Amino acid sequence: MWDAGSATVVGMTVAAVRGGEAATAYLIPIDQVLALDPTLLPCPYQGLRPFDEEHAATFFGRDAEIERLLEAVGRRPVVAVAGPSGAGKSSLVRAGLVPRLRAAGTTVVDVRARPGTDLTTVLSAPRPAGSVLVLDQFEEYAAVDPPGARSALEQLLRTTDGEPVRVVLTMRWAALDDVVTPELLTPLEQGTVLIAPMSRGRLREAIVRPAERAPGLEFEPGLVDRILDDAGAEPGQLPLVASLLTDLWDRRDGSRLTVQGYEAAGGVAGAVATHAERVLAGLDADAVDHVRRLFLALARPDRDGRFVRQAVPLAELPAEQRALVSVLTGARLLVVGPSGTGGDMTVEPAHQAVIDHWPRLQDWLAADRAFLGWRERVDAQRERWESEDRAPSALLRGATLTEAADWLPDRAADLTAASTDYVRRSRDRQRFEVRRWRLVTAVLAVLGWWPPRSRCSRSSAGRRSPGTSPRPTRARWPASRRPAPPPTSCSAPSSRWPRGGPTRTSRRPVPHSPRPPGRSGRRTRSWPTSRRSRSRRWPRPGTPPSPSPPRTRC
Repeated sequence: MWDAGSATVVGMTVAAVRGGEAATAYLIPIDQVLALDPTLLPCPYQGLRPFDEEHAATFFGRDAEIERLLEAVGRRPVVAVAGPSGAGKSSLVRAGLVPRLRAAGTTVVDVRARPGTDLTTVLSAPRPAGSVLVLDQFEEYAAVDPPGARSALEQLLRTTDGEPVRVVLTMRWAALDDVVTPELLTPLEQGTVLIAPMSRGRLREAIVRPAERAPGLEFEPGLVDRILDDAGAEPGQLPLVASLLTDLWDRRDGSRLTVQGYEAAGGVAGAVATHAERVLAGLDADAVDHVRRLFLALARPDRDGRFVRQAVPLAELPAEQRALVSVLTGARLLVVGPSGTGGDMTVEPAHQAVIDHWPRLQDWLAADRAFLGWRERVDAQRERWESEDRAPSALLRGATLTEAADWLPDRAADLTAASTDYVRRSRDRQRFEVRRWRLVTAVLAVLGWWPPRSRCSRSSAGRRSPGTSPRPTRARWPASRRPAPPPTSCSAPSSRWPRGGPTRTSRRPVPHSPRPPGRSGRRTRSWPTSRRSRSRRWPRPGTPPSPSPPRTRC
């Protein structure tokens, strides 16, 4: 039996046939029918999976916001849906606004503003007149590349200026600080629709109304109020409640959601963690390690130090991790969808709440924070390298490349194939530059290029003690009467040897060079008696010693 008012099945008729004719007919309520086989009852809740157009029939509690969005889209060329994380911005646009626009005959183009998406190419494509571009989760693009996000918004304004094309984008409140400029302030201020956490009355509607779409489903008395009390009005309440309701569904007693099931699920605060731990409990130790590596690939640190989810192409994951994607998707921990450019499929956590409210995952991420930060820098440089047509100047250098030697031996499996290839090219480029520099140095050495002498050696050779004459050249003095070298400022002043030359046993004081006028006194010196001086080889008597290079004290 179909009830046109509620658009649901309310019962089933059974007729008893005797002798080829129907004698008696019975009407059995649908709750009694489904109580016999509870598996026939469809789940009316989405859990952590985002609402989409096909879920518009079970999307409740946002009628006022949908009307505000429709009015803003009809009035402004660019509309930004802003609110805290977990307020339901994406579900509001996809399951609330988009179905209303399509019902009115408007062409809607879905654009996933993921990091690495070339928004310039996407936005410059020709669109039908009156179409609406939906850029969901624009805050992820702004968090990775704020200048690129600002440039994309400026291009959006140019695209919609004078053209019958409108744009709707979703972002967190914090992302507005990264993209707002004096040029963008006025358009964003006039076209921003703020979304707050759901009030108690609207959250009750979102909990109870979907259950009415499932024939025979009911809540134990007092359960809904307890959920609302525990949820409160805190930001991020919606994904926690959604995860709790699906967990209650799995723990239902026939067609009834019970308080006992609520306590077993861990309540609102522990719903996500309890569900995730129950999924891991059904896996072996090796599979749990692959799950850890998979979630490390699907999360990244942002500039504020918190971890946020990111989408990764499904084809770039190792085979062991791809095998677990279907299991985790069925458990509502991951979602798979098309990429922003319409290419390969991507996988990501079902909601930011999985990262924020799962303690085990938080421990995994905190233990690998250093590696994840390095990987994030590598990915950002790789995207810049790809945007510059793989220019060699955009390859890795400096500390980021040096750290690759520490991370790659043990963590190469935690990098995508594109990032691994980028690091390899960077290391090859570094080796080539080192070999080229060594070759240039060798060539310069062969050609006789040597660095100049030190400043100290040049200056000390040119400084002389007062009262001494310039050093004569060898060409002007006969070899037999070659004088001793003049003293320098960096060495002790030398003296003129007595005629006949020094001898080993001579200890007579030898006068210094004449002092300049005005100074009295006379300095004398004695021959040194150290071992080094005793072993010195003196010239034959009558021959002045050969001059030695001036000593310097620098």
